[in-house]
Amino acid sequence: MDVRDAAALIAGGLPRRPPHAAPTLWADLGADRDLRAASALRARPRDAAAVVVHALDFADARAWDALALPPLDGVLLANALHYVAAGAQGALLRCLADALSPAGRLLVVEYEGRAPNPWVPHPVSTARLRELSPPGFVLRTVGSRASRFGGTMYAAAFTRVPPPDPEHEP
Repeated sequence: MDVRDAAALIAGGLPRRPPHAAPTLWADLGADRDLRAASALRARPRDAAAVVVHALDFADARAWDALALPPLDGVLLANALHYVAAGAQGALLRCLADALSPAGRLLVVEYEGRAPNPWVPHPVSTARLRELSPPGFVLRTVGSRASRFGGTMYAAAFTRVPPPDPEHEP
């Protein structure tokens, strides 16, 4: 999958922003452990999106807390959740949900229909992801495409359950 394919897959999960809107703060977790790729991200042109690279285990709550980030507008967890042990996936999603601003969203890209293997040790189907939903969040699938490695890749977005509208309460 190239960058255009990845962008198209997650596009439905990104909030619509008017032109000239203030920048948003997103974390891309599990982006790349390749030191050359991390260096390339740091060397991006100044007029591009500001990128700050941190090397840490994003599934380690203490390491995540140590970053002391402000509330995030979004978190992208692409092709990464399946590396977290099945018993720890829910806790990680709750931790990430806690790091979001009130309007923040959590985008997940994973494989549907994959059996465990060395490259996808702890598969996360959409049904499983729905079971792992952090409290107060709803999940909707925003895109899918065939994977050249078998099965389907899907993108899904967690957003907060909207508060009740007092004017429409019985």
